[in-house]
Amino acid sequence: MGAGRQSRTVWVVSGEQGERACLRAELIERGYRAVGFPSLAPALYLLTGRPSARPDAVVVDLTGIDPEGTEIAALVRSRVPLIGIVGALETGPFKKQEEKFAAVLRRPVAIGEIVQAVEKLAREN
Repeated sequence: MGAGRQSRTVWVVSGEQGERACLRAELIERGYRAVGFPSLAPALYLLTGRPSARPDAVVVDLTGIDPEGTEIAALVRSRVPLIGIVGALETGPFKKQEEKFAAVLRRPVAIGEIVQAVEKLAREN
C-alpha cells in the first residue's frame, strides 16, 4: 500500500451489513478510506471499469462465494492484495485459493483481527 494511511483505500465486501459497517468504521477510525460493498459484483464492476478506483486492498467475506467461480477468478486477476474471511464450511474449498490471498482469516474472527491483517499488509507494501 502507498505511503500514509490517508492515501490508502480498503474495500470491504460482505453480505452482512453490520459486519461491513463495523469494519469500515474501525478502518476509518484508523485513517483508512474504507468503502463497503454488499457483494463482489459491484466491486468487480468498479475494479474493471474504473482503474482509477482501484483500492489498495480488498477484505472479502467468502461466505457463499464459489471458490472456483468467475468472481473470485476476476478478483485474483486484479492483483489487488486480498484478505479473505472464511467460515468452517468454506475452509476446504478455498484451500487452493489461499496462496492467492495476502491473508485468509478463519471464523470466528474479531474486527480487530481483520484490521490487524490490513495494517500488516500496509506495512509490507
